[in-house]
Amino acid sequence: MGERLFNALYELNISKIQLFPSSGDSESSLALVANRFQFMGYEVMIQTESTEKYRTSAACDSIAAAIRIFRRSFRFRKNG
Repeated sequence: MGERLFNALYELNISKIQLFPSSGDSESSLALVANRFQFMGYEVMIQTESTEKYRTSAACDSIAAAIRIFRRSFRFRKNG
């Protein structure tokens, strides 16, 4: 997403960000990204444990979770 990421986070009214580093990520790059988010006013958490157990919920931010609950609660049928 590049620079568009910051605009998307702002539009979604995100306040907390959790970073899940990969084994190939350098500590300096991770610190740079975390510092940039903190400078912009976000609360940043860096996940230091193995991320495998978090992969299924990593993409469920506030808006995605709401959409998922809505879809699960209201089943729509196609006409025709």
